[in-house]
Formats: sequence, structure tokens, C-alpha cells
Amino acid sequence: MTKVEFDFLMEKVEAKYPNAMEDRLSKKESRKRAIGAGRKNALGLRDRVILLPFHCRVYVSQDLAALLFGIGQASVSRSMTEMEPTVRECIPIPARVRADAEKITDIEELAKAVPGLRCLVDVGEQQIQRPKRNDMQKSHYSGKKKRHTAKVQYAVSSNGPILQNTKHSPGSVHDVKVYKMKPPIFKLRVKNEEGKYGDVTLNVYDDKAYVGAAEVPRAVNIPPVKKDRGKELTELEKKYNKTHSKIRIYVEHAVRRVKTWRIMGNVYRNPLRKYDIINDIVCGLVNQRLLYLATHSA
Repeated sequence: MTKVEFDFLMEKVEAKYPNAMEDRLSKKESRKRAIGAGRKNALGLRDRVILLPFHCRVYVSQDLAALLFGIGQASVSRSMTEMEPTVRECIPIPARVRADAEKITDIEELAKAVPGLRCLVDVGEQQIQRPKRNDMQKSHYSGKKKRHTAKVQYAVSSNGPILQNTKHSPGSVHDVKVYKMKPPIFKLRVKNEEGKYGDVTLNVYDDKAYVGAAEVPRAVNIPPVKKDRGKELTELEKKYNKTHSKIRIYVEHAVRRVKTWRIMGNVYRNPLRKYDIINDIVCGLVNQRLLYLATHSA
């Protein structure tokens, strides 16, 4: 994130933060003092905003972050928890990008938002700390990775932005099962020549793990050709797979962009209950950079 991009984010946060803070503090039924009374924050608003993406990007311990920002560890924890809802509200998280696409009723505009009506799907898997509960140790153990993991399914358009990031699933769940439980279904409706609304079907491009996956409404599953044991692919099948890979490469790039934020790429150390919120924020920051570059490029 460049300084210009951060300033762009900061403008939105400054506009939303006062109302968000008042709403948060007014929910306390036992409040006796007026909002704004008491001890002030150790960091200014700008520093508190930058602390959250800094932690997500570098993923140092809170003790080291406290040393770098000149505050205590408890203040680091409180500041990030306080800023998470506001920052999440100010960035294009996948659910918001997807909702904007679902509002489009013109087929030409829809083709710009979702080029070729293609939805590229892949699952990102991340190692987590060994759960303390015995049932979670079993459910989150990935036989493929030989460690405890959490999985998130990403759906991306051909022009880059992430359109869907599902709530995390245990590592023992197969990618196809995640696809069946949380399919990339969008409520896309456009007007036809008669002026009536009709559903739009997406072409879902996925990898070889999805071969044989059941079809879901408003989506056509298009996997590559999988080689049978003891047989070789024909030249036509190899050419098809190569073309398929060129189309699908954008979701690989999207998962890579998410994982460059070390909180999503290293061993996840935070409470698992916050995984989906943090993943939302990271995906939103990834989308913000892509959309910012698309609108401000020369």
C-alpha cells in the first residue's frame, strides 16, 4: 500500500469513524460517563488505522508492534479491535464487490464487471495452531498438508477483484465439499430485449480437484481434463488444459496476493473466531489496491 492509497483509505475512515465510535460506545447499557470522557487513546486516529494493515502485512507479535509504535501491548490489541469494524466498512470487501455486481441489470455493464461471465474458483489453505479441543484437533487436521489448517474458497473475476471469500472450513473438509456447501452463486439478473428480468448463469473455472463436482444453480462447472491412471492426455486435451490454465491464472494470483499479507500466509496465531473478519479485511485491502490502480492508472 502506497502513501497515496493509504490517504485514500484514511479519508473514508475519518468520515465514518465518529459515528461508528458513537454507535459502539452507546451500546453499553451500564455506561455512566459521557461519550468521550476518560483516558484518551495513546495513538492518534491515523496511527491506529495504519497499525491494523501493518500488523496484517508483517504479522509481528503485539509486543514488537507495541515497541515500534511506542505504546503498550494492551493498547495495540485494543486499537486493532477498535479499528477493525470501521476499516472493514471503508474497503471493498468481497461481499460488497459482489453486491455491487448483483445490482447491475444491463448485460454490457455486467460483462465489464464480470468479464466473459467467468467465475474463477480456488481454495486457499492456511496452517493454524494446534487446537486445544480434541474434536477440533480431529476436524481441522488436513491429511493432505499433514497439519491443522483452515480453508477458504475464493471466487475471482477475470479482471482481478475477489468476488467471494467463504467463511473458513476445517482442514479435513475436501475442496469439492466446500464448493457444494458454499457454491459461488450470485444473484445476477439482467433485462432481456422484452424488458423482462432473467437469471444469468456463470461459467465456473476450477482445478482438477473439482472434477466430478455436482452442478449448482446458475453456475456451469468447467474443470480441466484429468489424466486417468495409466493413460496419457491427447494433444487436444493438453491444448484445452493450457487454455483453461490461462483463463484460471487470475484466481491463483488473487490467492497469492492474499497470502503475501503474512497474517494469511504464515501460521495463523490469532483466535480462530476472528479468522473470517481478518480474512475479510485482507481481501478488502487486496481489492482496494486493484480497484485503485484500475481507476487511477494513466
